[in-house]
Amino acid sequence: PLLDETVYLGAFRSVVAGRSPYEVAGYHYTPFFASVGARLLAWFGDSGALGILRASSVAGLALAVWCSLAWFGAAWRYRLALGVLYVVLAPTVGAGFALGNISFAAIGVILLTLMSWSRGSLLSGAIPSGVALGATVAAKPLAPLAVVALFCHRPKASETHGRYSRHWVAGLASGLAAFAFVLPMVPRLREMAAQPIHSLSYRRSFSLHRILELIGIDVRPTMIILGGALLLAILVRLRHLDRSELVAVATTASVMVTPIIWNHTLVLTLPLQVMALSIAVGRWRQRDPTAGRSRWYELILVALGALALQFSEGLGAVDEFPPLPQAAFLSFGYLTPAALLAYVLGARSERRKR
Repeated sequence: PLLDETVYLGAFRSVVAGRSPYEVAGYHYTPFFASVGARLLAWFGDSGALGILRASSVAGLALAVWCSLAWFGAAWRYRLALGVLYVVLAPTVGAGFALGNISFAAIGVILLTLMSWSRGSLLSGAIPSGVALGATVAAKPLAPLAVVALFCHRPKASETHGRYSRHWVAGLASGLAAFAFVLPMVPRLREMAAQPIHSLSYRRSFSLHRILELIGIDVRPTMIILGGALLLAILVRLRHLDRSELVAVATTASVMVTPIIWNHTLVLTLPLQVMALSIAVGRWRQRDPTAGRSRWYELILVALGALALQFSEGLGAVDEFPPLPQAAFLSFGYLTPAALLAYVLGARSERRKR
């Protein structure tokens, strides 16, 4: 077992023995994930549970990469080649697999649900998508704000179906599913909440919580999440978003309120990175000859933003800096997804006006 896998298996064994998973040092996930893992351990043993964890990570990454590359608009064989190249070369992918982290499994499901909730299919429509999203929130809450984005979404009239809006159904289903999965484990949730965020390793992380702490402001992570949820609800109610924009907004908001952001967490923003690069390349190809240089700068800046996210583990080099310079450096990495999101939304608004 790798580093994170050792922690997971220890928490699973603790639950099987009737003890709390939070007796295991380093376990900061939800009691629901520990409960599911305990059942896998009881049914399949250590090797079987470990194999299922790894298979789910591979499948989740494959889903995340394939869904994200849809915004390139290329033939499937080119998307497959790009996907393989990304998986082989991306530092974010390498770090996640080196740790044995389960984030990729959750990210794959999150992106799939954000792309499929509007379908009418019984297998991939609003209700199954909502339940799957709720399960990820209950197991590893990377994207609780995606639930808020879905429920508050304002689809265009052409995107509504019948007498109800599927985004309400998907948002409600995800919220109810998350509640149902964690309700039997409320006492364990209190144990989880009792763990101070400061006990987590901050190395290589560049979350808002860490940046505020470095400048002397101590804010509870729940307050950051609630504040982000409020701002997100206002944003999605003020503006009609198509499905692509909803994916970009929901994933960016989710990452920006996460208490700990490591580089493999940023795979959740891969669709945003692809959207931004696709727009920048398209605008450069259709550039006005008199403004060619500015389009070059635009493409370079977007590419640098995407590369900054892929190589974000390099921010660990500032971990030994004094607090204020450290906060300044980390802010660049933290604000990069927001900058790419502003670029994508601005470019798409400009296209509509034309």
